[in-house]
Amino acid sequence: MDKDRHYAGIARQMEGQDGQAMQHFMSNSPWSAAGVYRQIQADICATPPLAHGSLLILDESADEKAGILSAGSLRQYNGRFGKVDECQVSVVLGYANWQIPPWPTWAIVDSDLFLAEEWFTPDFAELRHKLGVPEERRYASKPDLGLRIIQRTKE
Repeated sequence: MDKDRHYAGIARQMEGQDGQAMQHFMSNSPWSAAGVYRQIQADICATPPLAHGSLLILDESADEKAGILSAGSLRQYNGRFGKVDECQVSVVLGYANWQIPPWPTWAIVDSDLFLAEEWFTPDFAELRHKLGVPEERRYASKPDLGLRIIQRTKE
């Protein structure tokens, strides 16, 4: 795996781009993740060669965090590091195709942030509100989130 998969590393690969400006754009732009996923899904569906030899992969992905001031962040299992640590975990649906050069072709087509049951206790109510967790959001296990993601993508 490419070890420079961060904004500064991506900017270096794009020659002359500013990693801080890219991070600012990605963090502060009013873009819709759901809209981006819909566009990726539409692009895949509109490209007939991508239908053959393709598969969807449902997995989790964890990001290391320092503290619990990020939604979903807790001491929990981080599969990328193989240990329990402070992290956020997302359930992710990926698309992959190894048949079309230059291969592999892959993309994340949908995802959802996993919020452990602890995040729905009264102790976390203020933090949920502060971090913008929707009021209607309820606890869902990772398999339940995965099923929701698959159903959303099928639509």
